[in-house]
Amino acid sequence: MDMRRIIYVLIIIFVLILVISISLKPIIISLAKAQLNKVFIDSKVSIRGCNLKLLHALTLSGMEIKKGQIYDFKIKEVNIQYKPLSIINRNISKISLKDALIIVNLRQDNILGLSKHINLQPQKRIFLINLIDLSNLDLDINSTDLILQAKLSVRLNLAKQLIDYLNLQIDSLKKAEFRLQKAYLEINQMPSYGQLYIEQFKYNKVKIDKITSIAKLKDKSLFLGPLTADVFGGSIEGEIRFEIEKNGKYFMYLKFKDLDLNTLVNDFNLNEKVQINGRLDGAVTLKGIGLQINVLDGDFTTAEPGGTLTIKDTGFLEKIARNSNQPLDILVESFKDYHYNNGVMRLSLEGDNLILVIDLEGETGKRNLNIIVHNFKLRREK
Repeated sequence: MDMRRIIYVLIIIFVLILVISISLKPIIISLAKAQLNKVFIDSKVSIRGCNLKLLHALTLSGMEIKKGQIYDFKIKEVNIQYKPLSIINRNISKISLKDALIIVNLRQDNILGLSKHINLQPQKRIFLINLIDLSNLDLDINSTDLILQAKLSVRLNLAKQLIDYLNLQIDSLKKAEFRLQKAYLEINQMPSYGQLYIEQFKYNKVKIDKITSIAKLKDKSLFLGPLTADVFGGSIEGEIRFEIEKNGKYFMYLKFKDLDLNTLVNDFNLNEKVQINGRLDGAVTLKGIGLQINVLDGDFTTAEPGGTLTIKDTGFLEKIARNSNQPLDILVESFKDYHYNNGVMRLSLEGDNLILVIDLEGETGKRNLNIIVHNFKLRREK
């Protein structure tokens, strides 16, 4: 076959591919809308454009999925990359979503109520996806139990079940007792390093400000450290390790410096029970899985020149009086404006009980307190 015939054959093949691609576009859009309607129940689906490259890629543009005021998903571009043989085996090399806006409004329902509007049941013919790449995904979620405004970019290696890259910016997050303000996390698989910054973290009555750390991601382990933060008028230094998986393990070692005991009491709203001033240094080790704590050990010492302590909770003093066979009036007086020079506090977990042992020493003698919090949990069930 001479060169002229080869050129003619190539031109014919090119024209056929072009004609097939053009004719397939409305069919592909129709099929995509039909599949999306099966997932997003009673929603309105629109797709403005379709670009098909038969041998390796399909791009859908101008996609919107909307259901009244409940949700509105806008995606500028969805790109599906594949190989001809892999499609036969129902395998997709990569799916990319670019510039998406996700708005969810469930003001009268919790976030799980979204499942009533989305069919997440797996289809019979499932395509296996190797990589998912989300770029510039804006999240605006409002529900009775979750409020979130954030921006996300993430690359997920589903074949290896790993996070290759993550960039998360949170303007605000509220869920139950948990609060975040102005948070930023960027991580890559090692050897690259990322960073963490949180302007303010609140859990229940604990408030931590200006959390900063180097972030390291290796396989399914996330390392944060060296980590620094401000808490209770003092500071924290330490390191944290998470296993990124369902009910993942975690390990924390935190050193506390110059904690203000009066600030701690105020933040926990304990003013009516106890009045104390002074400074505290120490360290805590914490290990667990999910919300379950397996190990909790802490040792603290008071800083010079000590401080003063007054216990106002007469109910607490009555229990001490009964257990020690001491007159209540003497105990009340001994814990009124008591000045201590030295103090040691030990924190531990025995079973489900949190144990706090406090030994104080001052000019008027020693004071010893044993406090037990039964059925201690990171989060209380409602």
